[in-house]
Amino acid sequence: MSVICADTFSQIANDSLNRKASYIIRANSYKPGIYTSFEEFKYNSPAIVDHYTFDGKRFWTDRTGEKKKIKRKTIWGYSDGKHLYARWNRYPEITVLGRYCYFQEKGVGFTLIPYSDRVIINYNTGAIYLLNKRLAKKILETDPELLAEFMKERSKKKMLLEYIMKYNFRNQSKIQ
Repeated sequence: MSVICADTFSQIANDSLNRKASYIIRANSYKPGIYTSFEEFKYNSPAIVDHYTFDGKRFWTDRTGEKKKIKRKTIWGYSDGKHLYARWNRYPEITVLGRYCYFQEKGVGFTLIPYSDRVIINYNTGAIYLLNKRLAKKILETDPELLAEFMKERSKKKMLLEYIMKYNFRNQSKIQ
């Protein structure tokens, strides 16, 4: 009985290691294609890998020989093989990968007022948040030393990305 349990535990541990090895944050290259879910992104496994085009705003498929628009709400993000992009208002490039992935999107809203969204993606859950001081403090609470350093900063808002990057570096073991 204990041999079976040990074998089962060993298999579970190996499966977990194999899954983590396929994480996009550990990839040497990105598979080109369209991700229709966070899970596809997480495992560098886009659902749509051929018969599509991107015109800078919209994705189109010509799988049946007839060009059709791919519904925006069905797209999580995409890769061109060199960079990763997430669907937000547009498709900004994900510039930081780690426990918290990061991207920034700048643009002009409906009222012609410029905006700049700084966004993080929780790699463990796929949840997407606007990055602000309150959220940064909540994240850093799991690293008290880094939180203390952050709290001493005079201009915390300017340092948000730097502290997310420090957190990612120091807390790689927290990636699930």
